Amino acid sequence: MIALVVIVYIVHLGLLVILTIVAVVRAINSRNDWRPIAEKHYLENMTDETSEHN
Repeated sequence: MIALVVIVYIVHLGLLVILTIVAVVRAINSRNDWRPIAEKHYLENMTDETSEHN
């Protein structure tokens, strides 16, 4: 019985590690997908702010 509990615990720990890695990879890829859009808006806002000060 204890062996079964240990096996279940190890399987859950393995799933936790795998899902954590998947989540981190997806977050990094998502950030890279949104980066050009964010840079475009950032540059537009910088242009607007500099034109207001002149």
